Amino acid sequence: MSSDKKGFSGLDDLVSDISGALSPQPSKQPVKTEPAPRSEPTPEPRPVPHASSSATAQQSSVQPTLPNSSGGGTWVIGIVVVVVFLVIVFASGGRNDSGSSQRQYAVPSAPPPSVYAIGIPDISSEQDRLINALLQASQSGDATAIENAASAIEALSSKPTIDKAVYKDSRAKNKTALQYHKEGHDDLAAKEFFAAYKLNPYDPEIADNLGYVLFNVGDSVAAKKAYLAALMRSARRASAWGGLAKVFALNSASDKASNAFALAFQFSKAPKTLRQTLLTSYREEKIPAVKSAVGAALAANYSSVVAQFLKPALGNLANVEIPVFLPTTFAPLGYEGNPIVAYALNNGTFGIQATADSYHIPVGSEPDCVSMACGAGAISARKALQTDADDGEPVELQGGIKGVIVKGVYRDTDHLVFRIGDIRYSFNVGSAPAADIEAANSALKLGAIPTDILGVLPKMAMAAPPPPEPVAQFPVAPPPAPAPAPLPAPANVRPPANPYCTSTYDISLETFGEGVLVELRRGYPGSSTIVDVAQSSGGNVHFTGLCAGSYFLAIGNSESVSVTPARNFENDVAYRSSIQMQRGAGNVSSKRRNEL
Repeated sequence: MSSDKKGFSGLDDLVSDISGALSPQPSKQPVKTEPAPRSEPTPEPRPVPHASSSATAQQSSVQPTLPNSSGGGTWVIGIVVVVVFLVIVFASGGRNDSGSSQRQYAVPSAPPPSVYAIGIPDISSEQDRLINALLQASQSGDATAIENAASAIEALSSKPTIDKAVYKDSRAKNKTALQYHKEGHDDLAAKEFFAAYKLNPYDPEIADNLGYVLFNVGDSVAAKKAYLAALMRSARRASAWGGLAKVFALNSASDKASNAFALAFQFSKAPKTLRQTLLTSYREEKIPAVKSAVGAALAANYSSVVAQFLKPALGNLANVEIPVFLPTTFAPLGYEGNPIVAYALNNGTFGIQATADSYHIPVGSEPDCVSMACGAGAISARKALQTDADDGEPVELQGGIKGVIVKGVYRDTDHLVFRIGDIRYSFNVGSAPAADIEAANSALKLGAIPTDILGVLPKMAMAAPPPPEPVAQFPVAPPPAPAPAPLPAPANVRPPANPYCTSTYDISLETFGEGVLVELRRGYPGSSTIVDVAQSSGGNVHFTGLCAGSYFLAIGNSESVSVTPARNFENDVAYRSSIQMQRGAGNVSSKRRNEL
């Protein structure tokens, strides 16, 4: 940090340590104090506390002697002495009782403002209104309103000409103060920054630096005024907004703190550096309210910069301990080469997995995808194994990291693998390796996401399985006339509509699991009707009573289904099929139900 840079912009770890107030010490006489600068300022210049007298008059238990017959004169003198003595005692007792009462009911007053808080003027009511307008614009995300408010704030600030000698002197003091801060003497740094500010209160860097060290030494009142003074001259100063956000958090103004942090990122020219600075501050912060606000700001920023389909899944990675790399850009292609929309999946078929040393986020082309036909791949990482060969075409990624394009077993299943240390990362997010490379490069450019700040984000819940569609809602041929005492037929057995329709069809679904809906359709995709519907049980489906004709299967529980090629059936033949679904494999295609 040097004086020729813009204060602590991008470097302000904003660590604070609020010093406690000195306990009032009683004294014989109240002392009137006037805040004044000290030769070596402490974290906050402290006044000599006021105190009221604690001395209570001692009352003598004097019993006057009753007069006797032989001491008339002495008796009168004694009476006079006793009366005078009692008057003095009662008068003294009344004053002390009053003082005791005042001490009992007096409300302790807040410590008077420091010399720094007094020396930095308040902003005007109009400037305060514009600051609040800028914070509101940040909450709404209206970029035009943000720019207009920032320009209006700076337009209200005067720009006087500063004498060159004064300017040089103020910058020299700024440099000295930076050195004090570097050496860990923020109390001395505050004194030098304040001296520089008094010489040139129009320099936003000096005011920003002053606010930074004042917050560090516990003078948040003066720190707020210093940050506002900096923003009046430079409303787009990211470091000042970050510092002001901490002051808001310390004063339980969480909404303003969140908006101020958002403005810090909005105006930052080095957001990656700012994220790292705030992360250091978060991990070192001792004040819970400030720590919470910084963590929430970081989590919100990462939520806004990662590819938006991944935002719901960030909270699921809170307990991952290996570095997490997620893309900021994502443009996957379908198997036909057309762009597809991506969704993070978390259901019974495709579930998010996250442990201390691994994570796996499935990606689909539909939000309710439960079949391989709409699965687009996954972004994952785990500890590398000795059995990981990862042979393929070498590629160079962001930062000189080496990766390989691993050839898939089936069509269009090539994917990117790279390693950082002993962690193996896999980007398998589309049919074209170029999409994987682009996504990985954007993730590496963003840097590892600190998972310790993700705990404030909600987790993506496991999607409930869709309710099975009843077979009765599909049109089927009317059953034959009931025979005497018929044996009950299985739910997925279709009685023949005519005595010549005797063909059967058995299907084994090796990778679909239980309860998968299978439609048997007659005709061809695009011109077909439903003949029968069944759900897989043990991976098996059975249809019976089929007439000669052309048939195909539509498999899946969502609007997107896997469609087999049409096949011609003859009468009185038992047909069998074994279907093993793999991404992009074979001749099974994906279609919408309404396209069948």
